[in-house]
Amino acid sequence: MDTTIRRTQKPWYQWAHRWNQVNSVENDPRDCDLQVWRKYWRENRIQGTIVNAAGTVGYFPSQNPYQYRAKFLGDRDYFADFCKAAREEGLVVVARMDSNQATEAMYHDHPEWFAKDAEGQPIPFTEGRYYTCVNSGYFTQQLASVIREIIEKYHPDAFADNSWAGGRGFICYCENCRKAFAEYSGGLELPKAIDYNDRTFRLWMEWNRQCRKDLYAWFNELTMKYGGQDCVYMGMLHPDAYAQSAMELIMDNIAYADYNKAVMIDGQARQTAEGYHANSQLGLTMRETFGEDTLVIESVATYYIQPEFLRKSAYPNEETSMWMRSGMSSGISPSCHFIGGVQEDRRTLENGHEMYEWHYRNEAYLYNRRYLANVGLVRSMTNTCNYGGGDCELRTVKPMTGMVTALRRGRISYFPVDTRQIMAKTGKTKLLILPEIAAISFRSEER
Repeated sequence: MDTTIRRTQKPWYQWAHRWNQVNSVENDPRDCDLQVWRKYWRENRIQGTIVNAAGTVGYFPSQNPYQYRAKFLGDRDYFADFCKAAREEGLVVVARMDSNQATEAMYHDHPEWFAKDAEGQPIPFTEGRYYTCVNSGYFTQQLASVIREIIEKYHPDAFADNSWAGGRGFICYCENCRKAFAEYSGGLELPKAIDYNDRTFRLWMEWNRQCRKDLYAWFNELTMKYGGQDCVYMGMLHPDAYAQSAMELIMDNIAYADYNKAVMIDGQARQTAEGYHANSQLGLTMRETFGEDTLVIESVATYYIQPEFLRKSAYPNEETSMWMRSGMSSGISPSCHFIGGVQEDRRTLENGHEMYEWHYRNEAYLYNRRYLANVGLVRSMTNTCNYGGGDCELRTVKPMTGMVTALRRGRISYFPVDTRQIMAKTGKTKLLILPEIAAISFRSEER
């Protein structure tokens, strides 16, 4: 791969189109053979890799006293070894963080950094770990310190973060959130419960999404300040068309459109009820949201995600290939996703190989394209939150997917369009379809 020339001529997000992601586990520093991954990168013509650096678990000897280190890290700098192997193969390296939880020991020293329930108790994540609060110093002090350390030591090309937006499904009652919400709302207290008919709760959802938008912008300013203009912070965004509850949508993807030169999508869970075309729908949505020239990287699971399989058993290669093919057709760049550097089921390493090879041969035709559809299928965050509420799957998802199915069967090309982007799309729109859109925008008196 002639990556040296491309590195000097173009930013990484303009040429690195084939990816893989290894979610490290704590025994990797002891057990992972990096030669396996070198072989994998070569065989699949991989151009970029995402690997864990720090956050919930650290894979390098951080000088930050609160950065928990992997159990079997010892004196090894595993992250440095992984980066070195990848760069010797000509790959772009993205440092992956994991930021929504921290240890009980940190809670005892900094309880103000953690999410709280209505009784003021920390909200448990797993045994010995609690959810952190996105409005606390854990993000702006602790994580900022670790990110700067990673940039100074390893100079990653960019950052990703599986859980940068904090926990979902609950209201945080910590003092940081109480004060910030009161300031935003003109003195209101936090809502007492999840109630989609409560105007205060609806306002809280709006504020919640604004908090994430501000945090996302802040992270990007941090990484680009110390890592350079192309060292973007991509987070890990949610394929938001398939939420079952509005509480899942604390990440308002369109709010991040101004900050992304590249987008990472958490596509581990297949939307099996909607069929393979769901991944094509995801690609269309991301391209319309972020721009047709934005690099969209999707983490494609090579393993069964159901709990009984513990993400250790390989998907059939045919299934993985079909899912990847559907996404590629609408502009998604492939990125096979692995749990751990050691694969007990070696078939996972074979998953998607044909698709990577096909992508390599046809790369010139898959990018720098313009989509000519002129039928807009309208999406509305306000509709999802205020009408879909706690039953989004029935009220907003099924009408949307039903219309997608009808258009697909009728051979009618369409593009998803958010209500906030309708005016910008008027030049190419001949028809707008509103599938069960009952609410489009907030009105000031609703507050």
